[in-house]
Amino acid sequence: MTFDQAIQTVSQFLRADEVDGDIAYDSIRLSFGQVNHYLRFLAMISDRNRGAVVEYEEAHLAMQSALRARHSDDSIDLRPFSERSQSAYWNLHLDVESFYLFAKIMLSKVTLAIVTYFGQARGIKFKSHDELSKNLEQFALRKGLVLEPSFLKTAIQLKREVVDYRDKRIEHLLDSTSYKALNFGGTASTVVLLTKGDQARESQQAPMQTLPITVLEESLCAYVELVLECLAANRDKCRLRQDSKFEKGN
Repeated sequence: MTFDQAIQTVSQFLRADEVDGDIAYDSIRLSFGQVNHYLRFLAMISDRNRGAVVEYEEAHLAMQSALRARHSDDSIDLRPFSERSQSAYWNLHLDVESFYLFAKIMLSKVTLAIVTYFGQARGIKFKSHDELSKNLEQFALRKGLVLEPSFLKTAIQLKREVVDYRDKRIEHLLDSTSYKALNFGGTASTVVLLTKGDQARESQQAPMQTLPITVLEESLCAYVELVLECLAANRDKCRLRQDSKFEKGN
């Protein structure tokens, strides 16, 4: 599944699930609108990255060709080739890190959409993906939800692969001796964090290398699909339907 397909899946779920004539459903529709908002950003980065990968490969090959030609003709100016290669390098690096930033935001919006759908559970923190991965089982138990094991497994996986990397390797990286390098594999690019000394021993706190955007796209879209399946399986636990039953009982 691609991000564009995930956006369509969210929209289709809302159309099928909406409570007829219940204006309060607007809050649920708006919360998932925020999910789609950041899915669109991720789709844009993913599409842009495919072109950036091609540009980087072509710029790298052009630079290598110019270097070989320079051996027999020292009048060749390497600066245009170097500038193109550097520009392509930083565009790729920007795509990778910005993808992680928006991916974490999207995951948090999914968590907030779940809470909007089912309502808060007293005493359980449930405002971020990090909190969801730690408290999902307790939240499901408190709300009486049917929860597939793959939902929690994928949530925990994305916490490590996306949230932990973004927090500890991008925003809150405090190691002044570390540096990042682009690892280009021909069809995808990743960013490797290189460290020295004591920081190297802390590598288990978060991944040291990003995953290809194509791999993350598949995981993130699969997670969105699992969330929607959970909501559909527990449709009767939607807070609007619960409130409606309460009102009818009175």
